[in-house]
Amino acid sequence: MFDRIRLLREIPLFSDLGWWDIRRIAEKAVLESYQRGKTVISEGQRGSAFYVVLSGRCRIFTKVKTGLERTFGYLRRGDAFGEVSLLTGEDYWATVAVTNDAVLLKIEKSDFDQLLQKNTKLAIKFGENIGRQLQSVRLSQKEAKWSRLIAAYSPGLADVRALFSSSMAASLAQETREPVCLIELRTAGESMRTMSELEEVLSHGGRGAPFQNVFRRHPTGYHVLTLRIDDDARGERIFSDLLDHLIRTFNYTVIDLPITVGRTVSRIISQCDRLYLLSDGADEALKTAAQVAESFRREFLLKPDDLKIVLCNMDHTARRNLSSFETRLGHPVEAAFDALPDSARKIGADEQPYVLAQPTTPFGRAVRHLARGLSNRLVGLALGVGAARGLAHIGVIRALERENILIDMIGGSSMGAFIGAIWAVGKNSFEMEEIANRNRGLHAFFKNLLDINVGMGFKKGGFMKGQKAAAFLHSVIGDANFSDTLLPIKIMATDINSYREVLFQDGKLVDAVRASIAIPGIFEPVRTKDWILVDGGILNPLPILPLSRSGVSKIIAVNPLPGPEDMPTGGKFAPRSANFAGLTWGERMFKKLARRFSGNLFDIIMSATQIMEYVLAESVKDEADVVIRPVLRDAAWFEFNEPSKYITLGMEETEKAVPEIKQLLAGG
Repeated sequence: MFDRIRLLREIPLFSDLGWWDIRRIAEKAVLESYQRGKTVISEGQRGSAFYVVLSGRCRIFTKVKTGLERTFGYLRRGDAFGEVSLLTGEDYWATVAVTNDAVLLKIEKSDFDQLLQKNTKLAIKFGENIGRQLQSVRLSQKEAKWSRLIAAYSPGLADVRALFSSSMAASLAQETREPVCLIELRTAGESMRTMSELEEVLSHGGRGAPFQNVFRRHPTGYHVLTLRIDDDARGERIFSDLLDHLIRTFNYTVIDLPITVGRTVSRIISQCDRLYLLSDGADEALKTAAQVAESFRREFLLKPDDLKIVLCNMDHTARRNLSSFETRLGHPVEAAFDALPDSARKIGADEQPYVLAQPTTPFGRAVRHLARGLSNRLVGLALGVGAARGLAHIGVIRALERENILIDMIGGSSMGAFIGAIWAVGKNSFEMEEIANRNRGLHAFFKNLLDINVGMGFKKGGFMKGQKAAAFLHSVIGDANFSDTLLPIKIMATDINSYREVLFQDGKLVDAVRASIAIPGIFEPVRTKDWILVDGGILNPLPILPLSRSGVSKIIAVNPLPGPEDMPTGGKFAPRSANFAGLTWGERMFKKLARRFSGNLFDIIMSATQIMEYVLAESVKDEADVVIRPVLRDAAWFEFNEPSKYITLGMEETEKAVPEIKQLLAGG
C-alpha cells in the first residue's frame, strides 16, 4: 500500500505545501494501476482528471497526418499531466499511454477545482507554469516539440567558438532528427546575407520559399544562415523579428555570437535559453571569463542554468583538476575538452563535422553530452550488483561498443561500480576482459582479491579486509578522481549508521568503489567521520534513480542477479556431482573450494544478501527503459576465475536487446 502523504511530499509540485494541505490532496486522490500498453488519456478527449506518475513510465504522443505516432516525451515518477486541459477547458492535446506497468495518482476535475479554490499557494504554483505549458501545447499541436535558443560566446577563441557552434548544431540534428538551425553572426567577410536582405524576406511574413532560401542546408541535416550583423537599433529590430520566426520554424537554433557585444548581440543573450561561455585554462583567460560571466548574469538577469562555462584547449592534466578552475572562475564548469587538432578546423563547410567523425574524443563526448542534455536525450547505463556474476557487465559494454551505442552516464552499485569505474576512465571492453583474466586460477584469486582478517573478522565487521580488492582496482585506474573520467559515473554505497543511501560523484574513484563493494559480513565496512559504509546494493542494487535524478531520460539497466525461476533444479544447495575431467590442477582446486563454499557461512550471507537485492532490483526495474538480464543459472558468486562465461553471456543478452535499445534512442 502506498503512503500517499509521503509520496505527495516527494512530488515537486506539492513539496512545499503544509501537512494539512497535503492531507486534503491525499483525501481527494485515488490510486490507479495500469498495465503496459494501456491508454490513460486520449488526444481530443475532454479533460476530466489530473494525474501524477507514482511508478512506471508513460509516453506522450500524437497522431500525425500519415497515421504514424510522434513521441514527445516520457513521464516518470513525480511527473504530472492533464492540468493544462483542466485549467483551460481545452481537450487533451496528446495521448498518454503506459509503457511500463504504472501506478498513477488521479484527482477528478471537480476535486481539482475545489483544491485550487481552497489553496492559494497551489493555485499560484500552477499559475507560474501555465504560460510555459500552454506554449508547449501550442507548439506541440503545430508539430514542434519545443523551440530552444542556444548561443555560444567567447571573448577570444573565435575559431573554437565557431567549431563548437557548428558541432552543437550537427549533434542536435543527429540526436533529435528535428529541425535545427545554425546562425553564424559575422561583422565582416564574404558569402553572407545582409540585414537588408533579411528585412525584405521578413517583410513578407517570413514564410515559404523566400524565408527558406536564406538558409543553406548542411549535408548533416541542419540549416545554416551566415549573416553580417548590424549592431544598431535597426539591426536589433530585424533580428528580433528573425528570432520570432526561428522559434516557430526550428526546434533548436544555435547562434554563433561575435566578440563585440552591441545592441543586437545583447538582445540575443537576453532571449536565449542557454548561453555557453567558452574559455581556455590560461590565468588571464579565466579572469576574463569570470568577469564576462558575472557581467552577463547581472546585466541580462541570467539564472545559473542559463549560462554554462565550457573550458577549451585543456590537456589531460588540467582536466583532472577542474575543481581548481571552478574556484578561480567562481562558477561551475559544464564541460571541458582537449586542444583540437588542426584537421578539425580544416574540415570544409559541407564535409562531415569533426564531432560526428570522432564521437569518442573528449570534444566529441563533451558536445554530444551537451546536445543530449539540451534535448532531454541523455542515455544512462545502470550496472547492478552481482559479485562474480557482475563480470557480465563487460560483455554488455562490448556489445554496446560494437553497435556504437554511446552512453552519457553510468550508475554503479557494488560490482557494477567496480566495472563501471574502469570503463569510465577510458578502458574498453577488451582491456577490461584482460584485467578480469588476471584473476584466473586459485593463486591469482587469493593474491589479488582475498585478504582474510585472521581471527579478527567479528571485531572488524568483515572476514576480509577489502584492501586487496581496492589495491587491484588502484593498479588499473590509479589515483583517478571522478573529474578525471571520460564518462560521468554515480556510485552507490549504504550508510548503516543512518540507514541511508550515499551517492558518490566526486573525490577518488577507488575510495567510492571500495565502499560500494563492502558486502556486509564479507568485507570490512569503510569507516569515515560521518559514515559506516557497506555495499551499495543493500539499498540500491540497480542504480536507476540516481541517473534519472541527474537528468538522464533514457536508461538501460543491467541486472545479473538470479531470481527464483533461475535457480538450478532442486535449489541452490542441492548436492552436485563432482566432474573434474579435463580440468587443470588449479581448476580442480577451485571446484573443490566451490563445493566447500556451498552452504557455508560465507555462502549463506551472500545468498541472503542477493535474495534481498534481487527483490529490490525487481521493484525498480520498470523505471528503466530497457532491462538486460545476463543470468547464468549454475554459477557461484565467487567464481571470478572464469570471467569468459559471464562476459559471453552479457554480450549475447545485450545483442538480443539491441533493436529495443536503438528504438529507444531513435525516439523522443
